[in-house]
Amino acid sequence: MRFNTAILFFVALLSCQAFQVPQHVVNSNLIRTIDLTSSAVQETIAVAIINQHTEPVNEYFVALPNNMKQHLAHISAKEKQTSALLPVSVGQYDPDTQSVYYKVDFAAPLAPKEKLVVVITLSYTHVLTPFPAEVPQNGKPLYLFTGNVLTYSPYRTEKQKTNVKLPHASVESYTHTEPVEVKGAKLVYGPFAPQEPFAFSPLRVHFEKILPILTLTNVRRDIEVSHWGNNLAIEEHQNIRHDGAKLKGFFSRLDFQKSVMYQQNPPSALYSLKTAFPPSASDVYFRDEIGNVSTSRYVASKDSFFLDMRPRYPILGGWNYTWYHGYNLPLEQHLKVDNGRYHLKVAFVGPINDAVMDDVEVRIILPEGAENVEVSSPFDIDRTEHSTHFTYFDTTGRYMLVLRKKNVVAEHFQNILISYDYPTIRLLQKPLAASTFFFVAFVLSMIVSRTEFFISKKKTA
Repeated sequence: MRFNTAILFFVALLSCQAFQVPQHVVNSNLIRTIDLTSSAVQETIAVAIINQHTEPVNEYFVALPNNMKQHLAHISAKEKQTSALLPVSVGQYDPDTQSVYYKVDFAAPLAPKEKLVVVITLSYTHVLTPFPAEVPQNGKPLYLFTGNVLTYSPYRTEKQKTNVKLPHASVESYTHTEPVEVKGAKLVYGPFAPQEPFAFSPLRVHFEKILPILTLTNVRRDIEVSHWGNNLAIEEHQNIRHDGAKLKGFFSRLDFQKSVMYQQNPPSALYSLKTAFPPSASDVYFRDEIGNVSTSRYVASKDSFFLDMRPRYPILGGWNYTWYHGYNLPLEQHLKVDNGRYHLKVAFVGPINDAVMDDVEVRIILPEGAENVEVSSPFDIDRTEHSTHFTYFDTTGRYMLVLRKKNVVAEHFQNILISYDYPTIRLLQKPLAASTFFFVAFVLSMIVSRTEFFISKKKTA
């Protein structure tokens, strides 16, 4: 018993040891760009990696402070020369530096003294803070971003530069870490002298952003497949929130209309919701909790179809709006059959303005009788659920696949593939169920119409 306890203690001790990144490579040159122009902050790192080891190297580690892990929505890497994507996986946690490591696997081993240029892209949500937190209706919308002037890397960096892209040339204040230069709507820091691993220099940028910072707090996307109707019905339920500075005081509709009409300091508000549909979309509708919203228009072209939806009121900082919209698509454009197996390709979710999404739920409702369902996605899904969904004239229920994911950004607006088997005999299940229902209804109607419900017969004159 004591021997087993000692083994468990030894294993736990090993698991708690700090993970050490092998110092086999060095960042010979690094250019980092922080894009603050949208709701999701994007960080792009172009780094030239040199192998200083005596043996080939197969991997490269990207370090992220542990407090930023909850804000990271997406990370990807590619070779700059070939643009080939490189696999990225979550590495280990280092309690000494309080860092989370992400491992990038090279397409081929990097030989000693060889150089490889890799481009790493990271997208973050909810890292922009309105400052001040409250402004008057026509007040200037200002945001605060805090970070690191230097690149947070587990490797030594010989030379580096940091660019900060701003929405406008107007910047209230910024960190004056020399050398720094303002070039229009961009701050340029560096180049810097060689830096040791995990170098840190505080960065603070206070800037103006007219376009609102938007968050879709909840998104539910229903995709219903109908083989009989050759139709793909899509409906999305969404709740949007303006994450800008909250309104200080009361809202004046008169002042709002004047500022918009004369373009005199119009407030940072969401005036319309724009989303793109496939060109073959039909029967489009847009409704909120009150009912149909008539203040919407459709813009169609050969390659796209836009729906410009105008809410019943402008959405200011801290305000919310809830609505749902839907449309139909020809099933034949999204469903293929290969050796008797069906393959459905649909978009995981569609963009709405420049909003990030906190919680997304996608429900794929397959025909009754579908089986052996598999899903393939170009990104990780947080949770997958399998259940049954009942609609009209269903007997055993339809197969429903539920996909859930948090922190969804533009990089997740991609197609997913759902594969399933659907026996041909199952096509007759719904017609038979409907025929049986109507047959039973007619038989019961005949029985009821011919049944005498009186206790005694009526007397005839």
